[in-house]
Order: sequence, then structure tokens, then C-alpha cells
Amino acid sequence: MTAVLAELPVVCEPRLRPTRRWGRCHYQTVFALAVLDPGLQRSIVCAMIQEVVLLLISYVSRRTRRQRSSRPNRRQSSVDSQSLQNLQNLHPPAPSPLPIAPPGGGGGGGEGQDHLSGSQDRALSRREDSNWWVHLARLRVRPFQQTWTGRCAFCDALLLSTEKGGWCCSNGKQTAPKLPPYPPDFQRWLDTTALPLSAFSRRLNYLFAFSALGVTEGFVHFGVPSDVVVAGRVYHRLLNLSSGDHSMRWFLYDEAARTDKALVTKVPLTAVHQVRRLLQSVNPYLSSIRHALQQVPSEATPLAVELRDSPASGEIAAIINTQNLNTVDCRKVVFFRHGGRAQFVHVLSRHYEPLQNPLFFPHGTPGWGVPGLGDASLREGDATATETGARMRMPETCGLSQLQWCRSMLLAEPRFLIFGRLTCEYLVDMYSRIEEMNLDYLRRARSLQSSGFDPATDSLAYDHLRNRLPANFTVSRAWTSDHVADALALARRFGKPAFFITMTTNPGWPDIVSALRSGQHFTDAPTVACRAFHMRLQHLKAFIKRHFGRVMYAITVVEFQKRGLPHAHMLIKVSPEPTIDALDAIISAELPRSPADAALRASVLRTNIHSRNHLKGPSYCNRDGRCRFGFPHPLSRRTTFDPQGRIHFRHREEEDAWVVPYMPSLILYMDCHINVDVCLSVNIFIE
Repeated sequence: MTAVLAELPVVCEPRLRPTRRWGRCHYQTVFALAVLDPGLQRSIVCAMIQEVVLLLISYVSRRTRRQRSSRPNRRQSSVDSQSLQNLQNLHPPAPSPLPIAPPGGGGGGGEGQDHLSGSQDRALSRREDSNWWVHLARLRVRPFQQTWTGRCAFCDALLLSTEKGGWCCSNGKQTAPKLPPYPPDFQRWLDTTALPLSAFSRRLNYLFAFSALGVTEGFVHFGVPSDVVVAGRVYHRLLNLSSGDHSMRWFLYDEAARTDKALVTKVPLTAVHQVRRLLQSVNPYLSSIRHALQQVPSEATPLAVELRDSPASGEIAAIINTQNLNTVDCRKVVFFRHGGRAQFVHVLSRHYEPLQNPLFFPHGTPGWGVPGLGDASLREGDATATETGARMRMPETCGLSQLQWCRSMLLAEPRFLIFGRLTCEYLVDMYSRIEEMNLDYLRRARSLQSSGFDPATDSLAYDHLRNRLPANFTVSRAWTSDHVADALALARRFGKPAFFITMTTNPGWPDIVSALRSGQHFTDAPTVACRAFHMRLQHLKAFIKRHFGRVMYAITVVEFQKRGLPHAHMLIKVSPEPTIDALDAIISAELPRSPADAALRASVLRTNIHSRNHLKGPSYCNRDGRCRFGFPHPLSRRTTFDPQGRIHFRHREEEDAWVVPYMPSLILYMDCHINVDVCLSVNIFIE
């Protein structure tokens, strides 16, 4: 064997520095053996990798021991020593540890928001991991603050002080062309008027829109007040000029009728006159329609969106059926020419946005769409073939997707903050357009995939491809199942969470109020409320990661429900877990009564008090005349647990019966509704 090895050439010259156990000659022998017997190669390489890993671990361990031995024995801690000693002396018979829900992502900065310096805070977290709840109970917290102080250097979007520059447009890579500015006279009127433009902007736009927003199946009315809800397909339709009561006919024949309609809909005549002069001076559609467009009555009855019930939160919404790909059919804007058949403009036409929203696009600036699709479909010929070919190519306007285009418009154009209610309608319409095109793409792709299956023999696979949405489509059943499986896998691997935390937007936050115009509601500026909430949520997660020990996992779900404000649910698990006796030090369901806690008491009264009128009429907590959350809670001198594993925090005074459980440090930090509950089982994933 030695003779054979001596005659073999060295296959690979290793460049690793020789070690005490693996010398250079030994490496050469290993490679020679690998050549003689390829079956040994895998095991030899694994052995070498293990040896290198062991050497690295040994080196790191020796270096760590040297650093610890040379470190001075100093402890920097702001924790009260007497409180720490008292906690260590607690020895319950069988203290059951409670897991804490981890934050789902590290937010931005947040360091230095409390009175401890960043270095002290991190040192304390490393040295006091076993008693992090004591540090949290003694922590003095400053309220989180952010302001609208910056501008993006690429798209000129207004930025929060906590937002990174360039996030709005990917450092200029996703910037839509700027819209032409309003004429000076109209812009001066916008800046100086005291009228609540945001409140009646939808009605004002309706008086001048060149198309009508319609639905095919009518409206859905729930048992409780709700937002704008429609069923069926949403479409834009150019109405008949020869009859009817709409803006197209008013432009051509009867301006007085527009004034009468404005009085009925309570739109100020000053705003009507200003918008009419604006469109007559710059809008190209108006001049074209006056001279060229004539329509004949269509057989279909025109439909227009109406708001019959007052919404609960002032928001606008749409319902899109995503359960069956066979029903997907994209919207069209319909034109009729005298003496000819109907001509269609596809939903991807660049005329789609300026026809429906003249207040946003008074110059007729083309919106997002497939270049050339709108013009080609207006010409005589087979419009369907033109649309099909264009949809297969799908070139994007300015290299941007529909979502990127709308994002750039909303963030960089100030006019979308001025006309708030119209902005809400624009958001719903545009995102419905995006979802419909995604569904249309999936329907066509699934149709091609299922063409290779025989429905008679492979009916299960055929139905699966034709009728089910994939997991990469947001909020589909497969998408939801994947996320639920991920959450359950975390619980199976690391155990049940400890805390269930709910954070709700406070409409009185300074960063929201300062961005609103006079007379505006927070629902009139959804981009402002969502951006402020998002940055605060990221900093709340960062706060939890700094002060809650070692975060094992965090599950975060952001929701937009009927309450009208974005809110987040978080499941947090940390290590080590606090004992039952430590819960009252970090969680409270009582009003602070110390004069030193006046700010905390005011914040709790403002954000964490359950409504006393919760059973008067329909409400979320009213279940057969009883509050599903147990309010008002009975008085109790100590925190207890019921046989079902639910925790009942102490309520020692009558005024505490309506207090929602909270963490004082989180309430002071965020100044919003933050409900904190303790998880004693995995049932929280089901509830």
C-alpha cells in the first residue's frame, strides 16, 4: 500500500496551514486514497470539516475565557438592589414559568428612548437575563416621538424622521413621472380655502368625472353599520350623452343642472366653479368630447356607486371574490360611437385613471397601463385580439408595476392628501384593479397547466389547477394555511407563547395630527395613519427585543377591521420566562393612583378603558346581552387563574373594573391602546 501511495501524484495541494493532527503528508495521503476509492471521499471530507469546526470552537472558547478573566468586576445596573433581593427570596411551591410573545421583526432605532443609555441597557440585558422583568418594572420610559421633517432626495416625498431616505422609491428606481402642477389660480385657492375639501371630494369629483364607477350585483348591507361594500364586478362606464343626469351631459348641454345637483349633494358652489374653470382650461378630454364624441343609449341601465348607510369608521372598501378562478373577468370602460358598435378600452388602458379622477389628473395625464393598448382598442377592428396580445406581452409603464406606480403617486404627490375621501376611493379602485389582473393571470396560467390533464381520468388534479389559488396569492386558502403551519411549527419547537399583545393606532398621535389639513379626519389620510403606525410598531418590537430578555420567536399580524384603525396582534416568547409572582410587577389592570404616575394614569384613562356602553346596541363584545370579555371585572385582591387556564388580574378598587390589562412601560412608550394578556396554553393559536 505504501508503494502504491508513493507512486501516485498529489491530486490536490491543500492550502490550509498544517495543524498538530493533520500534517501536509497526511493530506496528500488522504487525497490519494480518495482517488483509489471514490467511495471514501464523502466520509473523509466530513471528517476534515468536523476537525476544522472543533479547532474553531476551541479557539473561540480560549479567547472568551481570556477576555472574561481580564474584564474588571464592575456591575452597571439601575435595578434597585433591594427589589432584586426581594424577588430572589420568592420561592413559590411550584412556580410555573410563563412564556413571553416575541416581536416579529427588529424595527429601527429606538435606542435612547428611555433614561438608560444604550450601553447600560445592553450590558444590563446581558447580565440580568434571569431578572429582566425586574429591570422592566423599574424602567423609566420616555414617550416615542417622530416628526415629518425630511424629504426624499429622489422623489421629494415627505418622510418621517424615523424613515430611511429612499425607501419610498427604492432610491429613485421606482419613481413615476411627476404630474403637471395645478394652474396657479387653482393652487392658490387650494392653499387658502377654508372649505373641508376632503369631506366632499368624492361628490365633487362625481360632478365632473367622465365615467361612472359601477357595480354589477348591487350593495351588501350587514346588520351593523359598515364601510362601502359592493358585490360583483366593479367597472367604469362612459354614460349616455342623450339622456340621464350625469357630468357628461352637463358638460355638453346643461351646466345649470350641475349646479342643482351640487346643491342637492351639499357641495359648495365655490368649489364647483373652481373645478369647472380648471377643467375647461387644461383638460383635453373635455374639448375632445365636445367636438367628436356622440353616444347612443345602451340597453344596459347605468349603475353608479351610492353610499346608502353611514360607515362605522369612514373608510371605503371593496370585496373581491377570490375563491373561483373561472369567474375572473377584467373590467372595461365602454364607449359608444354614433352609428357603430361598442368599442372597449381595457382596464389596463392609460386612460382609465384620468377619465374617472379629473381632480387628480386635470391635464388628462395618462395613468398606468400597457403602452398603446388604449389607443389600439379604440380603433376599428378586433379589439379582443389586440387586448389579448397586449396582455400576454404586459410591458409596464415606465418600468413600474401597478403597485409601484400607485405607491409612487400616493407618496410623492401632495394632491392625494388634499382630497382625502377621493383618495380612499382611488385606493380601493386601483388595488381592486391590481387584484383582478393577478387573478386573470393565474386563470390563464392554470388554464395552460390543466390543458395536459384529462378531466375524465384526472378530475382531482384538473379541478385543483382550475379552481384553487396558489400559496403565493395573498389571503388565499393555501397562503393562510402556510402561515398557520409556520406559527404552529414555532409553538411545537419552542413551546407556547407567554404574552398576547394587541397594539391599536392612536388617532391623536402628533405625527398623525400634524399631517392632516384643517377639518380632515384620520381616515382621509390613510397613507399617513398607516406609515405612522408601521414605524411605531417596528420601534415597539425593538423595545421588546431590548428589554424582554432573549426573544425566542415573535408572530405579528396586522389587521384593518371595522374599528377603522390599523392594529397588530403579537405573540411573544422570551427566555427566561417570568414567574407567576412577577406578573403583577410588569402587568397591571388597575388605574395608577400615585401622584408620580399622573402621566401614566392619564394615558390609561385615554386608551385602555373599556366602554361602559358596550351592551347598548350591537357591538363586538355583546354576546347575548353579556360582554364576551367579562367587563366589568369583579374585584379581587390578587391575581388568580381559573380552571380553563385564563388569568384574572387583580382589581382592588371599583374604578379598576373597566381597565384593560396593560404594561406601564409600553403604554408610556407608545401612548396608545396596548392590551397585554398572558398565554397559558396553545389555544391562543385557535382563538
